[in-house]
Amino acid sequence: IAKDEIEEIKKRRKIFFILGILILILLGIGYFLFNEDFELRSCEKISDSELKDSCISRLAYDRIDSSLCEEIGDSTFIKSRFSSYDVDPEIVKRKDDCYRSLGEFTNESSNCDKIKNTKLADVCYFVVANNLLDGDLCDKMSTELFMEFTGKRSYYRDNCYTQISQETLELGLCDRVVGTIFHTRESCREALLS
Repeated sequence: IAKDEIEEIKKRRKIFFILGILILILLGIGYFLFNEDFELRSCEKISDSELKDSCISRLAYDRIDSSLCEEIGDSTFIKSRFSSYDVDPEIVKRKDDCYRSLGEFTNESSNCDKIKNTKLADVCYFVVANNLLDGDLCDKMSTELFMEFTGKRSYYRDNCYTQISQETLELGLCDRVVGTIFHTRESCREALLS
């Protein structure tokens, strides 16, 4: 083999080596660009609806993407407690819990707005309102949900107003308290003024 032919073979090898590296780089970039779709497609391929919904819910939380919550079907699970005040387990739709998790994690009440379960929505609003110290978010809570605390019943929403008023020293929030045995407008004001 002539010296010119050897040099030509070396050039071709270099070109093939460089092309191989470029192809690997492009494949790697393609993998990362389309990986998110791959993960979602992997979840969607699961035949068991509960496992499929659980997979999508985890993916929504990992990506902090509430639009994925909408992809969740009607599967349910038993949630042992909504808050430290609860004692009874309740059956919850995974879609609602997906919105709750993201609402509480991101402090975006728009996720709480999408929850159909009143109790779960109230817990979501309560957490977000307290994290943001925003008493107006307490207004979105129902007046149906009671909590038990040291044997006394109180509206969860009243507790929301009372806690935020104590943190922000906003006396006006006490005027929004409906009042039960445990939380009253007067007890809210007294806590602030003491």
